[in-house]
Parts: sequence; structure tokens; C-alpha cells
Amino acid sequence: WMAGGGVRGGRSIGETDELGAAAVRDKFHVKNLHATALTLMGLDPEKLWDIGLRELAGQLGGQLTQRTRDAVVGSNMDNTMRAYARAVFQTLAMDAATVSPYLGGDSIEEFSRFEDRGVYVVCRSSNPGAEDLQHLDARGEPIFLHVAGLAEKLNRHGNIGLVVGATAPEAIADVRRASKLPFLIPGIGAQGGDLSGAVKAAWNGDRASALLSASRSIMFDRNPGRAAETLRTQINSVISTLTP
Repeated sequence: WMAGGGVRGGRSIGETDELGAAAVRDKFHVKNLHATALTLMGLDPEKLWDIGLRELAGQLGGQLTQRTRDAVVGSNMDNTMRAYARAVFQTLAMDAATVSPYLGGDSIEEFSRFEDRGVYVVCRSSNPGAEDLQHLDARGEPIFLHVAGLAEKLNRHGNIGLVVGATAPEAIADVRRASKLPFLIPGIGAQGGDLSGAVKAAWNGDRASALLSASRSIMFDRNPGRAAETLRTQINSVISTLTP
């Protein structure tokens, strides 16, 4: 049985054997479901599926065997990141991307050189394992503060921000003291982050200073519109206490 994604409720799609173990008529693959959802969102599923094989490989010079050799040698990292950036910002026409700082500034710059697109650098993530690496001491500071410093240095086009999770409002406060960049703040919904603490720590008077993100808590709510409105009200309520 299927529902949503453009399928009318109550319809039975296809037919299985008596045990329900195998499809015997109108077989559907998971990619068919993806294609339906993507098409309804105005995206081309064929183009999305082919990015890895056609778009990226083509931009890297053609042959997957060459890409494999380069990956082993590690000499073409800039080309790889350049291809990803083109795929995200040109092929998919995305407005912004989240990128990892682990490969260093040259990889981030392959994204930030698209001056009219936003680039959020993962600084202090919202997952439980964030402390495994991001809080390690490096020359007297946790690594996530070094990431904030790197992002500041690379922000030549004014299009870089930082990802800082609402599950660690004290880390958000540390990053805000070190950086004026806009923050993308996940974790206020299903991950149980501190919405009020995150907003108070991130807000610097600029409306772009804190972009809070919630996905599952809205998508899977019985009334997504009401859930989104409730979160917006809560966020604005906190902001109202911070502005004169």
C-alpha cells in the first residue's frame, strides 16, 4: 500500500504472490517512488541520478578509472570539490550548501567562489558524536573554534556561514564570541536541542545571524503547518526579549 507522493489514498499498486514475498505484477522499485516525489518538487530525477556518473565524471575529465587513481594519490582534491560545487550550484541550482571543513580552505573556496550562493561550514554539529573530534584541544582552543576562524578568513565574498547545533548552546556562545558570521542552527526539533538557549547565544541583532532549522519535527507532525508556526512563534518570542 502506498500513500502520498502523488498517489491517491486507498489504492493498491501492483500485485504480489500469495505469501506477499514477491511482486508478480506492476513491479515498483524504490527509485520509482523517489522519481515521483522529485518530479512533484520540480526536480529532474534522471539528472539527479546521473550527477555522479555523467556530471561529476565529465567535469573531472571523463574517466572513472582516472578519478579512482587520483583519489588514491590524493592529487586532484581541488578538482573533485570543484565538480561537487558545480553540481550543487549549477546543475541543481541550489541556493546554499553545507560543507565540511575537514579538507581545508582550498576545498571550501571551491564553493564560496560562487559569490551569489551561500556556504555553511560545519563548525559544531548537533549530533552526540560531535565532541569526538570537534572539541579536541588544538593550540589551546577546541577544533570547532579553529573552524570558525578559518571560515572568517575565507569569507571574502560575504557568503559564508557556520553550522552550530542547538544541542550545545554553550558552544554556540563560544563561536558567537569568535565570529560575526551567520549561523545555521539544526537540532531544535527531533534532536531535542535548546531552542531558547540557542537563539540567545547566536543572536547578535542581525536578522540573518541565526537561521534555525527543523525537519523531522515538522515533516512527521500530524499538522506540519501548525508545527512550523509553533516553532516560529517560539523563536520570535525569544528574539523579542533580546531586542529593545
